[in-house]
Amino acid sequence: MAPGVDEWGTCTFNGTKAQLYLITSDANYKTFVTAVGSYGITEAHIVRAGNVVGVANDGTQEAAFKAALAG
Repeated sequence: MAPGVDEWGTCTFNGTKAQLYLITSDANYKTFVTAVGSYGITEAHIVRAGNVVGVANDGTQEAAFKAALAG
């Protein structure tokens, strides 16, 4: 599990794999962003809706993923 994450899971969104994370504080979110940065994931690729954070493996799905998470 990535640093700063309380819980996580994997799902399928529009036919592509995505990860969802529960991150319960801004400090933990910053820790998470720093940690995943070492894998080439930037904050621009991360979708955040309250305490739920998601990353879609397919970059072409980012806008739809953001819209779905925003509800």
